[in-house]
Amino acid sequence: MGVQTGCWLLLLLPVAVVTGPLHTAERKLDQSQDLTPVHSLPGQQLSEPVACVQEQQQSPPDAVGDFVQALRDGWSKHSELGKEELARFGFCSHSDRSEHQQFSSVLMLGQKAHEENSGPGYFHTQKEHWDVEDDGKFTLTFHLMKPCMAYQQNTVASVVILFFMDTTATEELNLKFSSHGLQPNKQAVCVSKNTQFLLLTADQTKFFTHAHLKLRIVVDAKNDSGQKIGLADLQAILMKRDIRTNTPLSPVVLVYTHGTNSVSEASHSNQTFFFLCELQTFLKEVLPQGNAAETPEEASVSMNVLHSLPPLKLGVSSSESVLLELINSSSHTVFSFPRQSLGLQGHRVELALNPVLLSVLRLRLDEAIAQIHKEEAGHSVKDKLQILTALTALPDDGQGVETGLENTNEVQYRALLLLKALQAVLGIWAAERTQRAARADQDGTTKPTQCRLQSLTVSLEKYLLEPATANINNCEGTCGFPLTSGNNHAILLNSHVQSGQPLNRTLCCVPVEYDDLSVIELDSDGTTISYKTNTIAKSCECR
Repeated sequence: MGVQTGCWLLLLLPVAVVTGPLHTAERKLDQSQDLTPVHSLPGQQLSEPVACVQEQQQSPPDAVGDFVQALRDGWSKHSELGKEELARFGFCSHSDRSEHQQFSSVLMLGQKAHEENSGPGYFHTQKEHWDVEDDGKFTLTFHLMKPCMAYQQNTVASVVILFFMDTTATEELNLKFSSHGLQPNKQAVCVSKNTQFLLLTADQTKFFTHAHLKLRIVVDAKNDSGQKIGLADLQAILMKRDIRTNTPLSPVVLVYTHGTNSVSEASHSNQTFFFLCELQTFLKEVLPQGNAAETPEEASVSMNVLHSLPPLKLGVSSSESVLLELINSSSHTVFSFPRQSLGLQGHRVELALNPVLLSVLRLRLDEAIAQIHKEEAGHSVKDKLQILTALTALPDDGQGVETGLENTNEVQYRALLLLKALQAVLGIWAAERTQRAARADQDGTTKPTQCRLQSLTVSLEKYLLEPATANINNCEGTCGFPLTSGNNHAILLNSHVQSGQPLNRTLCCVPVEYDDLSVIELDSDGTTISYKTNTIAKSCECR
């Protein structure tokens, strides 16, 4: 679902290492620094004031327009980007922990491109300086131009450097970028013949206050020849030439803004939004779905008609007892997602687990993830799980999240949702194994079975729930002599029938004990948990 990458990347010249004349002060860059303050270089005054560049809000150039159109084309009604779209934006199939920040930013870019007619604010870097450190290792320094528009830090939603790629003669490459000016500091992209754009997400708190930004680039070619890529080749890949003018397309800095009141929540909520979209996709892929052709567009009966305990609102005020029960319970769970995933764009929930509960959550989640890996799940399932795991990485006791970007209370919330989802998946897989074993036992037998519990899977797809099926079980079998299960009333009824006396109602094999079905409902306002009582049959008797 999404794409993004981070900070300031380049203006590439295929041969030249430096573009444009440099002032003396600019030549003496401190090579140990990733960021140079805009005020002055160490021990020097700038020879002239830092120029500003006028942003262009309307009528972007063709290259930027193509990028915005690509976002619109890839932004489906479910807010998901498919495999081809991910390759177009340079995303790897094996996402790591840092990539979810890039991915969630592209979700935001996609949403804004989908909703707005005008393009983003953008401007070019002033100059670029290339250096070769070693085979396959390069540095790129941007000379940044201060925007004439005074952006307020709390109104900037995202700052992105956009590259226009030429991959017509490109082998598959892994590019790793690192800099203190990137957010996160390390970002990876995968280049293939389908890649048209690369994006790096920047630390917007530093972008407008520094004159230079240095990126370290490591190139790893995915071929068996072992041949290292050279600087000219890398520049040619990262800088596509304009078809009409045959001139290199400079990278541009994209600046996306939000309203003042909403931006403070944007970066965190985007990560949770991405997690929820990935979670829904994971549940769709990992579990069997109903026949879409037979599924009505609207549910004929609302889930609200099922008897339910009062719903519980999940959040920082949730009691320890409720949270502990949620963490330890392996009861059947389904998720209710909005019909349109964009309804979760502003979804933000936090938990405040004490150290003991946090330790239990971490333990249960690790156990569930390990169990999933033991199952015969496909590579796509494990890739999705890797993304979800990165988004729910709980800090060690007393420590913050590694990147420093996360709201740890939101991470706790996502971790709890992932635990409940994995418990649901493992429960369905266990039920499927039980069903297969039962069918194997019945093969070749004609003798009627005694009353017992049998697996029964029903579709929940029309209710827009994930998983789209639930094993509610059912009771099947005969209630003949000798009666192995039943209360005194059933025993006497059975004796009456065995003596040849008439009986208008025969004994029936029915459920006598049930489990609840928990429904986790997600919407723009938050998360509620409701328990649909007496939904899953647990045991059977003759009545």
